[in-house]
Amino acid sequence: MLFLTTLFYCSSTRMLTVNTYLAPSSIHGVGLFAAELIPANSIIWQDNEHIDTIYSEGFFLNICRNAHKNTLQHLLNCSCKRGGRYFYLTDNAQFMNHSETLDNFVHGASKSRVSAFHQILKGDELICNYLSCNDPDDFHVRNIKKHIIE
Repeated sequence: MLFLTTLFYCSSTRMLTVNTYLAPSSIHGVGLFAAELIPANSIIWQDNEHIDTIYSEGFFLNICRNAHKNTLQHLLNCSCKRGGRYFYLTDNAQFMNHSETLDNFVHGASKSRVSAFHQILKGDELICNYLSCNDPDDFHVRNIKKHIIE
């Protein structure tokens, strides 16, 4: 099964900045794949405060504490903590799978921009090392339940 997601963008509406599609992943479930050749150093994703929802830690954890379990699960699946802020991903970047060895991204100092550190071929899965791209206390890296119970 293949889900084609062609993303057209202008400079003010960035998130994923390359054409991608969703397909079964050999890593986990559904993955995000390049629908075009992506040259090294190309920006792949960049946050946009007008599209992405970015929360402070306190506000995000308050939402989590008060959310229904189905809403909480969705929120956790579609969010990550980078640079002390929680990003609720509204594009297909939420389907990037984790690998410690196959990571193909470089994250900017603010962690609000992601670039390819090598050429990514059409059809290659876009893979992120959650341990290096997310904050050490991100729930994908550590157990978020500890923070919610507190």
